[in-house]
Amino acid sequence: YRTDYDENYDKDTVMLEVKDVYWENSLKGVSLDLHKGEILGIGGLTDCGMHDLCKVIYGLKTPDSGSVRLPQIGREIRNSTDAAENGMGYVPKDRELEGLMMAASIKDNITLMSMDKVKKAGFITPGATKKLADEQVDMLSIKIGGLELPVSSLSGGNKQKEAIAKSTA
Repeated sequence: YRTDYDENYDKDTVMLEVKDVYWENSLKGVSLDLHKGEILGIGGLTDCGMHDLCKVIYGLKTPDSGSVRLPQIGREIRNSTDAAENGMGYVPKDRELEGLMMAASIKDNITLMSMDKVKKAGFITPGATKKLADEQVDMLSIKIGGLELPVSSLSGGNKQKEAIAKSTA
């Protein structure tokens, strides 16, 4: 019996390295390696530091000491721009306060982090933004009334899918 996980997993290839991270009173010497093909889940009780750890990994918080690295490309993640430029995504705990612009359109929320994908000769084109948004809506089966409606019009589950689409587009 084999799964795609078995075929993609490579225990010798570290894709993400978190080394001895300290941040305020929340994180105290956190280290982990994420190998190629692994799926990493971080869980715990309220205020255990898991959300702070995710923000440090994505570069939204700067650790007091320690590092977050992508060893395959020799890059350290120092801020969220580094993370996004290297294919990382972040879906926050509170999607309505941190993850989405509730008054903005579904299309604008999806494409916000992907402007480099919708530029043609230095200009952002309406056709490219619509195409990217349509692709994400289809891929994640987001139930919408139209791409120009505000994100606030979506149900809770569809807002969550929208936050995922924004971070993966």
